[in-house]
Amino acid sequence: MSHLGETGENFALRDGSSIELDAAGFLHPRAERSRQTGFTRYVEITHVAASARGIWIASEDDLVVVPSERFESADGPARLREALLRRVAERPGGAEALARMSAIEAVGSDEGTPYAVYGLALLCILAFVVEFFFHPEVLFVGEFSPRLALAGEVWRIATGNLLHGNLVHIAANLFGLIVLGRIVERDLGSVGTLCVMGVSAASAMLLSGLLEDNEVVGVSGVVLGLGGSLAWVELFHRNEQPAWWRFPRGLRQLMLGALAIDLVLGFVVTFIAGAAHLGGLLGGAAVTAWLTRNGLRSPLGSLARALAVWVVALTMGSLAWAGGELAGGNYVARHIARLTELPDVSFAELNKVAWLTAIDPDATRVELLAARYIAERAVHETGHQQAAVLDTLAEVQFHLGRPSDALASIDRAIALEPGVSYYREQRRRYTGERPAHDRPPDPALLPPSPRVPPLPLDEALKGVVRE
Repeated sequence: MSHLGETGENFALRDGSSIELDAAGFLHPRAERSRQTGFTRYVEITHVAASARGIWIASEDDLVVVPSERFESADGPARLREALLRRVAERPGGAEALARMSAIEAVGSDEGTPYAVYGLALLCILAFVVEFFFHPEVLFVGEFSPRLALAGEVWRIATGNLLHGNLVHIAANLFGLIVLGRIVERDLGSVGTLCVMGVSAASAMLLSGLLEDNEVVGVSGVVLGLGGSLAWVELFHRNEQPAWWRFPRGLRQLMLGALAIDLVLGFVVTFIAGAAHLGGLLGGAAVTAWLTRNGLRSPLGSLARALAVWVVALTMGSLAWAGGELAGGNYVARHIARLTELPDVSFAELNKVAWLTAIDPDATRVELLAARYIAERAVHETGHQQAAVLDTLAEVQFHLGRPSDALASIDRAIALEPGVSYYREQRRRYTGERPAHDRPPDPALLPPSPRVPPLPLDEALKGVVRE
């Protein structure tokens, strides 16, 4: 324990240590449960708050939290707060510092309910349920495809954010959306958060279309946009937050590191849409910089409110447009015809659409005939040298009631990859040795093999990049 001068004060803690105030600053525990000590000067304090739970002391670069149970005296947090405010007031510019704290205190009293974040989460859940019952039509009409968006199907920029591949995919994204979104909506309000989410949703899909040639589904571009917004606030506006909103320096560094790691993984792990993550983060950070240019909770102008209205209107309009396409009847066949009209459609995209159509138990004969056309085109474009593409053609032929053609196609696949038992099991289906409905299990869940045909859980993701 240090020796305090005449101006010193001491607040005893139960572990035998203490919080000590001297003329320039105070000595305190470095973390809530830590016995290590740190020193903070009074001129660095931005806000102090105390309650029955403890005391929060925000400084320019850190946050000190001391729970009530660590104090020897029950009124320790309240007395420490009074002492710190008195020390701040005694310094030059103290009156202005206390006025800023009062303004910060007012910000913290207006948190509100995160309606914008909850609304987006609900839309994702509803879209997942609809996709479950109307698959693959909903996937085909809603996934973001750069070619189809450029060809006029611009609703995909919005709907691609709402669709997800499976339960794990949507659960992970909803967790990030709600955790980060609640913090951002607390900081920026519902109008500002709608602006962040709308711009990050669009920038995620647009950058993905510019840098990557894949179909994309998932709301994680928005999640990264919220992360970018949070990072901007933490880097440039944290001193405008009440102490109980603040992150300790270590947690802030961990959050920024996690965002950086996510971006790196996005360009390394093949099933993560790295460009969409980067686009979302940049969009979210840019909008937050614009919204907070006059301060964290400065009044939003008419332009920001108009942007929020447009975000809602365009999202609802996109959903209505996509729904109208589905209501037109036989959408899968029309979607396949649309694909065949576009230049430079990859064989992988053709193969994915043909496969998902073939395994759809509700596929009509018209849809299966359309699927056979693009499956044959994919086989031709790969020079009959891709076993997975031949397998798709065989599946379509089998469901069209042409088992002899299916056998010829699967025999070519077996010749190309004789070591993969999946193709031999497919052949047994076509000969009747195995039930027609009993497709063999996904080799991706077995020891590695060159072929990755889908299981029911992942059928929607064949060739679709997950955000």
